[in-house]
Amino acid sequence: MLHPVVASLTKVAPQLTSTLRQDQLDEAVRLLDAMPHPLAREDIAALVSLLPSDGDDACGVNWTILHAIEASPEWPVWDVLEAPSHEWIAIMRARLRNAGALHS
Repeated sequence: MLHPVVASLTKVAPQLTSTLRQDQLDEAVRLLDAMPHPLAREDIAALVSLLPSDGDDACGVNWTILHAIEASPEWPVWDVLEAPSHEWIAIMRARLRNAGALHS
């Protein structure tokens, strides 16, 4: 079950991009500030789904998501890393590879 803050964040927009309205970005930032730590596996999967495949950083919001995911003791969640053509997933895979946690 998703944490209520993460569930609310998934309702801001299907994906978090810099094309969001300012009120949506403000709401995303507010929710990220209230996000639970550490994240559960379900929360990680939901957050990864918000990351756009083209690597858009949503004015830095998606870097905050990446750092929250990486800080979770549940990370890595391998089944969310199966789309290497997705730029954010490629970034996560590269960071895992650089840390010695992913081979290939």
